[in-house]
Formats: sequence, structure tokens, C-alpha cells
Amino acid sequence: MSQLDSILNVIDDDLPEGWEERVTPYGKVYYANHATRSTQWEHPVTGEQKILSGELPYGWERKIKEDGTIEFVDQINNVSSYTDPRLAFAKNEKQMKTFYFDENSTALELIRNRDLSGKYAVVVGANRGVGFEITRALAFQGCYVIMACRNLTLAQTACDTLCQERNDIKIEVMELRLESFASVKEFSGKILARNISLDILILNAAILETSYQLSDDNLELMFQVNYLAQFYLARLLLSKLISTDDARLVIMSCESHRGGNLSRTDISGHTLNVAKSEFNFLQVFCNTKLCNLLFTSELNRRINNQKNLTLICKACHPGNLLPTKLYWNWTPFRILNIFTNKFSKTADQASASPVLLATVDRDYFKSKESFYWNSLAECNPSDEANDSVLAYRLWEISEAILIRCTNSFDDFLSNGDQFSSFTKINQTN
Repeated sequence: MSQLDSILNVIDDDLPEGWEERVTPYGKVYYANHATRSTQWEHPVTGEQKILSGELPYGWERKIKEDGTIEFVDQINNVSSYTDPRLAFAKNEKQMKTFYFDENSTALELIRNRDLSGKYAVVVGANRGVGFEITRALAFQGCYVIMACRNLTLAQTACDTLCQERNDIKIEVMELRLESFASVKEFSGKILARNISLDILILNAAILETSYQLSDDNLELMFQVNYLAQFYLARLLLSKLISTDDARLVIMSCESHRGGNLSRTDISGHTLNVAKSEFNFLQVFCNTKLCNLLFTSELNRRINNQKNLTLICKACHPGNLLPTKLYWNWTPFRILNIFTNKFSKTADQASASPVLLATVDRDYFKSKESFYWNSLAECNPSDEANDSVLAYRLWEISEAILIRCTNSFDDFLSNGDQFSSFTKINQTN
């Protein structure tokens, strides 16, 4: 008896006549009843749900035919089948609730058994580095991913690369220029107008500019791109996130937030949006990362004050000294990276933390209350990041700056936004 015959015998052993066991492209087992021409997730006898795990057996290859049909080829015995050979070893879904990982796990390894089909995600800064790997992991598990990027040419190249790896994935490229509030407004308007859910929003964009630059809205560039524009985007899309059951908002920060020098006594529009004479690029960068954590903390407080909201919001540090282009404008880091490259995480390893937070079952967070994660584990942020008064003041000032710099944010707030600090719109600060 061949290996293929053995596998098929195991698969068909306990199924009633007329039933067939099949599997989705993302590893979820389902059952087809040929008599009624219907399908279901539950085993017709045991009622269990199963998922696949691990790689294909040695010698097997997965091929996609021109008509989109998936075929499994046993190269050793030169036979083929439409049946996934891993079905013989499929596990009860309840057995897979416990999973093991460490700081070297990649995003795909973490979610290889999760079926994300039917979910929609927006990944900001998705065309390279960690954002690219986040997109890969989510899309390969069936999620429809919208790549929100400034450079459409680079984004389309990244999209094409992923589609060449897997031609059954669903990815879309959309323009989002964080240096322009008008672009943020236009992008969010397009998302809100579509009849789709928003299950996952990952705010991943960041820049490090060594020279003082202004955005299209006449604000210091790093402050707007790294924090305020992404705060604006999240605020505009919160209604769609909240209307989606168990949605996730993941905000990327880093350990550099510990170098932030914002305080509750002196935070203002001037200390956030610094003038050229006060510009210190490392200090500004650290402060923007602190702002991201303060935003996460304050949003969680406001979510908890509402009833029956299922949105989960977390911030995370993906890893230290990552070999990405974020720091390439700074020569000392490029020199340091030569020596640390062998020891730092790869981009696919660094993407594991945000992907975990975006996809893991909400029960996983029952005993994990921290809003900040570092290398797949809870982490205590700095005292400043835990300062609730500072977080509240930052939220107020951020809204005030957006009211001053845009033509529509005050209207957005006055239309009954449930998370606003403004009971009556004012333009102080």
C-alpha cells in the first residue's frame, strides 16, 4: 500500500457514507456532505472541529493549477491528489489553543494554524521591513490586507512580490501620506465608505530625520508622521473598529520611549511640535514613541469607560536594533548595525509581536493587563508612559492641534464622537 493510500484510509476511516473531509487553503478542516451538497466545520460524528499543523510530509509539494485548484504531489512515488496529506494528522481545534513560541518565532510560525479568511486589515507602512512581514503573515492566512503606503510604486512592487509567492492571497495597495492630514482624511473616508469590516488596524509607520523638516501642514515632520497623523487616522476609523466584533488596534512603539522627556507639568503644543531652534532629532524621536504609548494608555481608559466594547488596543516594541531602513539616515546606527546585524531579530521575527496581538484569541489577554508588549511578552513601560494625567493632556492637545490644522476634525468631534475630550469645541493650546 502506498503512502497516499495509507493517508486516505486514515482520513476516511470514521466518516459516514457520502461525507468527505476537506481543508481550506489556510488549514481549517471542513466536511462536505455529497447527498445534501452542503458543508460544515464540525465532524458529522464527533462534532469536533479540526485544523492542520506543521509542514507537508517529506517529498510532498503543494501546487496551484491554472484554474486555481490546489493539488498535492508526492514527488517520491510520483502520484498526486487533491487531498492534503496532513489531514491524516489533523488536530482537534481545542488542542491547538495552547501554542508555544519564543522571541525567535516568526509571525507566520505563530499563526500558521489560524484561519483569517473573512477578516480585513489595514497595515500602515506595509511596503518594507516589519510592515511587509506583517502583511505577508496576515495575507498568507487568508486575511484581506490593505497596504497603506506613501510610495505607491514601492508598495505595488511589495504587493507583486507577495502575490508571486502565493497567488491566492488578497492584498490591495492604497495611498496614505502621513505628512498630509488631507491624505489621512481622504484615506479614512475611502475605508469608511466601503461595506467591509475593519478587524485589524496596525499603525506601523515611523521615520527618523536628522534635520528639521516641516510637514504639508506646517508641523515638525517626525511629530506628525510618527504620532499625530496616526492618532488622527485611528480616531477617524474608531467607529468602524468598534462596530467590528473583537477588532484589534496595534500601535507600534519602541524602547526608545524611555528617552522621552514629556511631563504633565510642561506638555503643550510647543513641546510636542518643536521649533527649529529647539530641534534635537533623537529627543523628538523618543518623544513621538512615548506619545504612541500615552495614546494607547488613554484610549484603553476611554474604551473601558464605555459599555460592551470589544475593541482591544495594544502597543508593542518589535525588537532592538532591527536591520530596517528606519535608522539609515543616521550614520552611527548604520555603523553599529554592521556589528549587531547577526544578533538582532530579522524583520519576520520582529513582526511576530504585532501579529500576535492582532490575531490571538481574546481569552489570551484575560490574565495579561499591560497595554505594552516587548518581544512577545508583557512589559512595564516608563513611568511617563504610565502617567494617566500626561496621557489625558496629550489627547486633549492632539485634538486641539487637529482642530486648528484641519477643516473637518472639529465637525467630526461635534457630530457626537464618544471618545472626544471636548464637550464644547475650543481651540486653546
